[in-house]
Amino acid sequence: MLANKISNARICVLEYASQWFGKGAVDQRVDQVAEKLLYYIKQNRSDHNKTPIIFVAHCLGGIILEKALLFSRLRQAVFPSIFPYIVGCVFLGTPFRGTKTQKKALALANMAEMVGLGVASSLLKVLEEDSELLMDMLDDFVRLTKEAQIRVFCFYEAQKSNIMSPFTKSAIVKQQEKIVDKAHATFPGVESLDLDSDHFGMNKYASPKDANFDLVAAQIKETANRAPRILKSRENSASAKLVNESKYRELLDFLRENFSDLDSVVKGLYRRKNIADVAASANVTQSESKDSNSSWIIEDEAFSQWREAKASQLLWIHGPTVQKSIASSVIEDLEKMNIGKSDEQESIVLSFFCAESDEYRRAFPSVLKLLIRQMIAADQDLAVHLLSDTKDSKKSGKQDFDKEALSKTAVLWDALQNMVASYAGRVYILVYGVDELSEDSLEQFLGYLRDVPGKNEKPGEQNEEPAIKWVLLTRLKRPDVIKALKGRAHEIDFADEKNAEKVNDDLWGHISFQVDQLKIAAPLKYFLKRHIHSRAQGNEVYVSLVIQEVKNKQAMGQVQHADIRALLESFPYGLTNMYEHIRKRVLTPTSEGIEYTKEILRCLALAQRAPTLRELAIMADLPHEDETDLETLKRYVIQCGSFVTLRGADYDEEAMTVEWIDSTARIHLENFAKDELAMDLRKMQHGIIALRCLQYVYAYTSGLVEAENDGKDAEEDSDTDEEDDDSDSNSEAQGEDDSGSTGTHEAEDDHEAEENQEDNDHEAGENQEEDNDHEAEDNDEAEDNEENESSTENRKAALKYPMENWLEHAKLSDPDVISEFGTGHAFWEKESPLRQSWWDDLSSLQMFESQTNVSALHVAALADYPALVEYLLKNGWDEDIHQEDSLGFQPLCAACHVGNNEIVQQILDAGADIHYISGSVTAQYKATALSTAAENGHRKIVQTLIDRGADINTTSEDWGTPL
Repeated sequence: MLANKISNARICVLEYASQWFGKGAVDQRVDQVAEKLLYYIKQNRSDHNKTPIIFVAHCLGGIILEKALLFSRLRQAVFPSIFPYIVGCVFLGTPFRGTKTQKKALALANMAEMVGLGVASSLLKVLEEDSELLMDMLDDFVRLTKEAQIRVFCFYEAQKSNIMSPFTKSAIVKQQEKIVDKAHATFPGVESLDLDSDHFGMNKYASPKDANFDLVAAQIKETANRAPRILKSRENSASAKLVNESKYRELLDFLRENFSDLDSVVKGLYRRKNIADVAASANVTQSESKDSNSSWIIEDEAFSQWREAKASQLLWIHGPTVQKSIASSVIEDLEKMNIGKSDEQESIVLSFFCAESDEYRRAFPSVLKLLIRQMIAADQDLAVHLLSDTKDSKKSGKQDFDKEALSKTAVLWDALQNMVASYAGRVYILVYGVDELSEDSLEQFLGYLRDVPGKNEKPGEQNEEPAIKWVLLTRLKRPDVIKALKGRAHEIDFADEKNAEKVNDDLWGHISFQVDQLKIAAPLKYFLKRHIHSRAQGNEVYVSLVIQEVKNKQAMGQVQHADIRALLESFPYGLTNMYEHIRKRVLTPTSEGIEYTKEILRCLALAQRAPTLRELAIMADLPHEDETDLETLKRYVIQCGSFVTLRGADYDEEAMTVEWIDSTARIHLENFAKDELAMDLRKMQHGIIALRCLQYVYAYTSGLVEAENDGKDAEEDSDTDEEDDDSDSNSEAQGEDDSGSTGTHEAEDDHEAEENQEDNDHEAGENQEEDNDHEAEDNDEAEDNEENESSTENRKAALKYPMENWLEHAKLSDPDVISEFGTGHAFWEKESPLRQSWWDDLSSLQMFESQTNVSALHVAALADYPALVEYLLKNGWDEDIHQEDSLGFQPLCAACHVGNNEIVQQILDAGADIHYISGSVTAQYKATALSTAAENGHRKIVQTLIDRGADINTTSEDWGTPL
């Protein structure tokens, strides 16, 4: 029918195939089907085909289409003729934002299970209203269609559906509801119409005269008519970009390294409501739109003065009750200011949520990286400020950036300032938990903020632009923060008596939101809200503790009103008393699994970042049989009480992290459970964690190398078998030729036909016995290959925490822990493949990309670990001082690169050549120790090298003289 409407259209229909069925993580199933869609198109469309593409998708097919478009943009090298030529998408009842009720979600989940997108029970969480997976995908999809100028049109159902109809033929069972209503089948700014149909009939039409068909066909035709203009406009826009797409994507990936859950770091509790919710929420009450009624903040006089000032200014929101929800609400309020503004007037809101429990979230360079990432995500051209003018880029004529330079605070700060200066609109930067930055990072940050004029200061010429509006939120009374901001910043003090009522109202909104997320009956919800509010004494951390306690009870199967009420009535008033109550219960000597509980709490107190469940199992040495059982691991966490919580997406439990409910929980235990947790023995505990992690590294790398060797052996055996088969075949063929037989090609064709028939019908025994033998051998080989591939795939999924942090924990322990490393292990051998396989995935220590052939001494120097350097030099690794890595650097150069003067002197004392030009063998980089130290700004090392006789006039090919 559509061919009659658009005569020159090439129409292709793709249905879900049975081989796509299967169980597994929902997001993985969506990814797999989306990828199959792209490969299907690729098979039916040449790489040079420039015909415009219009997609039409019904229901959950639209979710697949969203993901496919996102994939096609990122993988244009694989699918070159797809994304550049997509001009439009028509969606029929796609649940972009899930669906409102459990019954509707179940209907969609069952449909999804029928077409192979996963198991209905696990899909329910995803298909809930505003589920995190769907909202994140919608956010990315809307941004993509806007940037690429793809026309999107959404149809939604006008009639109610019998939600039981797809699953039962009984006419008796009926339940009429709209499954995906307008609010969930559309999003702000998209064109849309209703179809006079129920959900299941939106893609079914009686005839070419069907009114619904006319409506859908008309929009497809309209998009086809616009296709030439869309492609031309996109081409003009792309040619005008200052940074090409591939380099831009590479920059985005680099800037987000070490952050798996980007949303929680950048937005806290605020989940990109600006696309799907902000416009709509402008017309609803605050309590309906978010978990915190903090709009009073933007009405505060201090806020108004800060916002109206033309120059860069600081706004400091502080007090013990300033929680993440407050920061999230401020972000949303700032985003709302963009409603109704043109692109030129639109402001950018950048944000970062610090956390002292995570080594990256407490580091100032990480803050700057993610602020910059948000800038270039808003305007791709701003990424030009990150490109480097290197010799390699000049020679090749290609755009490039220097990863090493973009890890330095000064370079990142300057890049951010330059971007803001280039941006036409205003830039707001919100940083929550400034007081949770590490000592060095906080000192750096406050140092840079000294250049921002105070509220009563007149900005100098250099301060007039760029006008960054800083919002800083803190909870702790840190003297250095108070000294830097008091009197200079506009202040909103949550502890001020005048704000008490507003803060209390804000707390009630937060309690209501948190309780509403629990799946409990209305009477219990009502009791829970009133009870928590009466005992929280204005503290949101208290609220979080109670909510977590209730969740823990639910997870253990105690969901009755009486159980929950009894639990709540046992809780005392106030945060300090609540912490003491939980501590006494959890650390009672007779508590179940008490020793594992104490070990988990000790490990979390010393963790470099929040570990996943499986990573925690390694750190805390939980029973080996439980290491991969996520449900059992959750029970260990629950035994720790509400001191700790799981954070992350419910649909991806593997990636969920175990974290303190709040930093004050860790502080409480360190102060009041010092004896129970042996907190005075921190160095010893660091050593224990280091050795557990190192054991994992040994086991993982040994298994990986063994699997690779087995794969090579299998491949060699396969090659040998093929040679033997070829020899036998040649002999048989020669015999046939000698006897005068004919029709060889026909026989081969018949044999192929039989094999194809056998594959299609899944039958056996149709071929001759000899063919069956060959087929059995082939099947065995295929199964072996599948097992090898599966094993390799599983091996690749290394646990990052032990791989990345065993050295950090060892450095924080006493030096004698090194004697327990077991340096007789193959990991420490010269040119060890185990060490190299570990090193390949360890970008944090590498001087440059693709650095290989690192010796044990290279590792110790680059890890900034003097005690390990000393141990290696004294115990037989002194020959490593002359070994070059793949880039041409000896350990001395590596030490000069890192900047540890003690290690430099250790290596020199062991006999390293101070005049040696690294790279004289491999010639990738040529540099002396002195030029390396000078290039990286390590003045003390430069002085040490000169004092020891380094020639200041020595010239390296790449970096010249040290001067």
